[in-house]
Amino acid sequence: MRFIALSFMALLLLQGCSNSETISGKTIEEVISKTDRISNTSVLHEEEVEKGVLIFHVPQISGNESTNGSKLGIEFLEKKFNNWVMSYKGGAYSNGSFQKLYHELFYIDDSMPGFYGEVRDSEIKMITIETSGLIEEGTIIEVLQNDNAITIWYIILDTYEEPILINGYDEKGELLYHSEYNLNTFSSGTTKVDS
Repeated sequence: MRFIALSFMALLLLQGCSNSETISGKTIEEVISKTDRISNTSVLHEEEVEKGVLIFHVPQISGNESTNGSKLGIEFLEKKFNNWVMSYKGGAYSNGSFQKLYHELFYIDDSMPGFYGEVRDSEIKMITIETSGLIEEGTIIEVLQNDNAITIWYIILDTYEEPILINGYDEKGELLYHSEYNLNTFSSGTTKVDS
């Protein structure tokens, strides 16, 4: 039993070390070509943000291939001097079940979390995050994936307190989706609001 526990701790340590690895290049395409996390052909969208660029992509994850589900990845590339640097602060998810709104946590840096995901309910026109007594609106983007339009979204938080509430609204402001997220426990409770 002790051997299993030590092996598990060593695996976590190695995984943590590999997550701190950085890849750099003169162009975004060069950085992408140096990693096995993304391929240039899997990139759905590049979104400029304050400290760099968010790369939305179809992740190289097998499983959950259901057409009802969602599979999406994100990476953050920071512009440092004349190079783009990726330090594996992004993430990816694959979910085989249908939801109105998918969301996953990612980090720009240790103190700046964000959320991203796919909107599967075409009636959702606005996504908000409620935290620290503030309500912030997410950015919604239409992109093409294999000639099909999909809707993705993201938000980067400057500050947060738990719980973080994720809400999806229609154009009239009616709540269609609600989820409560706790960062420290990595748990999410979702309430699917019937319209």
